[in-house]
Amino acid sequence: MAVNNSLPLSRRYRTRAEECRRIAETLHGAETRLKLLRIAADYDWMAMRSAAFELQEADESARSFAKSNTRQLIGSADLIRWMRHAATYKRSGRT
Repeated sequence: MAVNNSLPLSRRYRTRAEECRRIAETLHGAETRLKLLRIAADYDWMAMRSAAFELQEADESARSFAKSNTRQLIGSADLIRWMRHAATYKRSGRT
């Protein structure tokens, strides 16, 4: 399976869980199928935890940016510009 590093870690874990379940459906051995389903459940758990960390990190970045922005937002156009800037700030790795 090719790994797409541009996707969030939570999405990559969910994709791997789905792949494990798909493979498990094709297996005839109950023990092997059960092991793969357990692995899929572990990937689901890791996806859930990663998503929580991603949300927390995004929230902290947004708060940090909002504190550093001294200008008051006026309307929806300003909000869209602020959200785009926050996304660029996040992708650049500056925290």
